[in-house]
Amino acid sequence: MGISSVLTICVNYRNDEETVTFIRGVLRQEGDFNQKVLVVDNSVPPRVDGPLYRMPESDGRVSVRSPNGNLGYMRGAAWGLREYTRQYGLPDWVAVSNTDIEMPQPDFFSNLVKCYASAPPAILAPAIFSELSAQNLNPYMETRPSRLRMRIYQLLFRYLPVASSYHALAFAKTLLLKKYGTFRGFTYGKANVTAKARGNSVQPRRIYAPQGSFVLFNRSYFDCGGNLDHGAFLCGEEFFIAETARHLGLAVVYDPRIQVVHKEHATFSRYTSRRLLSHLRDATNYVTETFFSGSITGP
Repeated sequence: MGISSVLTICVNYRNDEETVTFIRGVLRQEGDFNQKVLVVDNSVPPRVDGPLYRMPESDGRVSVRSPNGNLGYMRGAAWGLREYTRQYGLPDWVAVSNTDIEMPQPDFFSNLVKCYASAPPAILAPAIFSELSAQNLNPYMETRPSRLRMRIYQLLFRYLPVASSYHALAFAKTLLLKKYGTFRGFTYGKANVTAKARGNSVQPRRIYAPQGSFVLFNRSYFDCGGNLDHGAFLCGEEFFIAETARHLGLAVVYDPRIQVVHKEHATFSRYTSRRLLSHLRDATNYVTETFFSGSITGP
């Protein structure tokens, strides 16, 4: 068996400095594997004279490509992967990531490759420690929600005042969790998980949906017909990934031994902006009508 290849795709939108910091962190990863980093720059116009576009000049593992428009998160990643595979073919692993992710484990990818040298799952969800809530964001969902639950989400996000109130409560809960909650079992750094996370075993297990800020796709996902062509501009990636895997009969596995940190920003406006809530409403409608249509009494 040859050396494994890992492609990390991140999507940048007018956030060049954070993206540069993210890339530098990825490039510090140690181990015997072939690594590439692809930045899909959704910024309009792109800052081609800035530090982001100078990175490929200093490190050949990095490439920055612009679709000349804002494609959104998962759509942008899908476009980038198509561009990449035309030139290099499919890698063994594809990581799709936000730019506010940090990898405190210097052997993150080598650990991934070692743990899954044989029989890797199609989709892998690592433990994602949120600096905002001090909680593990994975699993995003253990089991598939009912149609009724998805219809309720549609109603919640239909009207801006209702959606704003819902998100205000969610934001308050996040801050309370950070202040008063305890996070069990996540020791980030070089050490692995040493206890129980969320009261569950630290052993990998199958779940329904991974949290969308950082997701690992094995080559088998794409070989079996999977793709990243989410039908919504932003939000709802978790359901798209879960339902694609479900349709193809592929496994989504949560592995708490493999860990990243989500350096979320505690900005209330992120949760209540009209544009964000509009994207959330559109994504909820798309996911519900595409994957949960029909009678609301069944699964």
